[in-house]
Amino acid sequence: MSEHPLVNPPCGPMQGFSKGSVVKYTGIPYATASRFQIPEPIKDWSETFQATTPSPACPQPNDKGSALIAKVPLLQGLKISEECHHLSITVPENTQAGDKLPVMVWVYGGSFATGAGDSPAYDPSRMVAEHGVIVVNINYRLNLFGFLGDGQTRPANLGLLDQLEALRWVRRNIAAFGGNDDPKTITFFGQSAGGSSVADIMAVPEASSLFGRAIVQSAPFGITRGRDALNITLLKAAGSASPEMPAEELVKLCEKIDKAGSGSLPMGGMPFAPQYGHAPLPAEADLNTGLDEVAPQIDLLVGSADDEASLFVPFLPVVGSAIDIPVVGKSIHDLAVSKVTKLLYHPFDKDFAERHARAGGKASLYRIHWRNKKNRFGATHTIELPLLFGNEEVYGGAKTLEGFTAQEVDTAGKQMRKIWADFAKGKQVDIADAVDGLISIERI
Repeated sequence: MSEHPLVNPPCGPMQGFSKGSVVKYTGIPYATASRFQIPEPIKDWSETFQATTPSPACPQPNDKGSALIAKVPLLQGLKISEECHHLSITVPENTQAGDKLPVMVWVYGGSFATGAGDSPAYDPSRMVAEHGVIVVNINYRLNLFGFLGDGQTRPANLGLLDQLEALRWVRRNIAAFGGNDDPKTITFFGQSAGGSSVADIMAVPEASSLFGRAIVQSAPFGITRGRDALNITLLKAAGSASPEMPAEELVKLCEKIDKAGSGSLPMGGMPFAPQYGHAPLPAEADLNTGLDEVAPQIDLLVGSADDEASLFVPFLPVVGSAIDIPVVGKSIHDLAVSKVTKLLYHPFDKDFAERHARAGGKASLYRIHWRNKKNRFGATHTIELPLLFGNEEVYGGAKTLEGFTAQEVDTAGKQMRKIWADFAKGKQVDIADAVDGLISIERI
C-alpha cells in the first residue's frame, strides 16, 4: 500500500492509497446523523482528509447465513459504529480528474439487518482493474438504527434516506476522482436487500437525477409489499427502542423482533424493510406510478438465480431438519427450494422488468444458472457475489462453492464482471442463451 496524490473534490481535499492496480479512497464521510434522526450532508472540509481507513459497520446482530457464503467473517477488520455514514471509492490506477469513467454505486444486502459496504466480500478491485470503471461502496444504517420506525418517534426509512445522501454525494464529487457525474452514466446496483433498495429508490422523484442505470439483483419482491399488518406486530416488539438505549441493547432487541416475525413466514423472516408511505417513498398504492414515471430515464437489468431459496431452506422450521433424511430428503429439499423461490423471487423480477418496459424504459431480465451438480445449494442466493467481486481469500472454500475449482470460479467471474461492466458502460448485454451455463439474459 502506498500513498496516492491528492484529489480535490468539492467536499474537500483527500488522500487515498494505491493497492495493486487500483487506487482506493476509503471511509469518506458523506453525511451525519444522530440516532433516529434524518441524515444531513457532511460539511465541506479544508484540511486534507486521510481516506485510508475502512468505513465502519452499523451495529448489527450475527448473520446466520454468512458462514455458508464466505470462509471469513463478513465484517472482518471493520469497526462497529452508529456513525457509519461513510463510503469508499475504488478507481483504476492512473485515473485523473476529467477522465469521465462510468460510475457504479454498490449497495449491499443482508435483509436490511446486517452487512457493510467495506466488507472484504465486496472489494470491487477486480472489476475496476479489468474494466476501467469506478465503484463506490456505500454504507447505510441497518435494523432498528435504520428501519422499522413508526414515522412519529422514529422515521421509518432512515437507511434509504442515508442511501440517497450517499448518491447525492457521489453526483457532486465523483468527477474529481475521474468519474462521469452525468447521471446517465451512473449505475446504482445492489443484491438482495440492496437490490430491493435500488428498486424502491427508483420510485423516488429525484432518482433519475442521481443515476440512469440500475441493476437489481435477487430483490425479495415477494415479501416487500403488503406488510402493513406485519409492521404493526413488529413495531410492538420494538416498542422499547429509544435514543438513550445503549447500542448493544438495540441489537439484542433485534432478536425479539425476529421472533415476533417468525410467526408470519415468509414475510416475517425479513422483519426490517422499507415502509411505503413514509419518506422518501410514495404510498404503496402509488409505487408503480412512481416507477413508471421514471422508467424512460433509467435503464434496468433485473433478475435472480435459479435456486435462490436453497440458502434459506436449511433454516426453515421442520423443513431444515427433514432435508437430511435419507432417500426422501433431497426431494423435500428440492420442493421447498422451488416453492420458496417462486414465493419470493420468481416471477416478481420478470413482472418488474415488464412493467418497466411497458412504461417506456429499457429492461433486461437475467437468470443465473451456474451450479455444480454435486452441491445441493445449486444456483443459490448470493451465488453471483464471489463472481462479481472475485475475492478468493473471502469466498474460496465456501459451502455454496463446493465442487467448483478456483479456476472455474475465476472464469465464470470474468464473464459476470464483463456483463455488469458492459451494462454500466451502456453496451448491449442481451444474451439469448446461457454463457457456458452461467447466465441467460433476455431483453424485455
